[in-house]
Amino acid sequence: MSSLLFPSTLKGLDIEVDRTSQFSTMIQTSASGKEQRATFWTVPRWTYEWTLNFVRQAGFSAKTLSDELLQLASFFNTMRGAWDSFYFIDPVNGSPTACPFGTGTGAQTVFQLVDNEGYSAGIIQSAAIYVNGVLQTSGVSYNATTGVVTFTTAPANGLPITWTGQFARICRFDDDTMTFKRFMQLAWDGGTVKVITLK
Repeated sequence: MSSLLFPSTLKGLDIEVDRTSQFSTMIQTSASGKEQRATFWTVPRWTYEWTLNFVRQAGFSAKTLSDELLQLASFFNTMRGAWDSFYFIDPVNGSPTACPFGTGTGAQTVFQLVDNEGYSAGIIQSAAIYVNGVLQTSGVSYNATTGVVTFTTAPANGLPITWTGQFARICRFDDDTMTFKRFMQLAWDGGTVKVITLK
């Protein structure tokens, strides 16, 4: 698995994103019509799909600071299409603000960061930790790695613990092809981009 972050700051990314969550359920129906259901996943897989309206090459304009076509094409080629995985920041839920992830007990020191939907936030890009609204100092009051926060002193009983920051999910491209179509000099239509989370 690579540790590269998908270049989600490309100017041509459409604001409209299809975000689909999927579970895995086995349903067995008897002759009487009654169902027996079994679920296999406690956490869904998410699929993100959006339109890349344009990517620009270096020299397109004075404000084109990087070669976006080269950046995205190189990223896709480095991943070898759907083969390798990468980090992707959920455009809907990847930057929680004042998100609760625990309540102090006076004894518990280890807490798992969660997102606004209550699922584990594992690949942390940035995090500010608050106990009862007071910002804590990283490396002094707590340490955080891969979404697990360990306090040096247990937060007092009943105090809310929240965080503000950004996290990424582990994803891969949905397929092995990415097509670019040039519609003007040094500007390309990137078509549809689709990525899916991994467990």
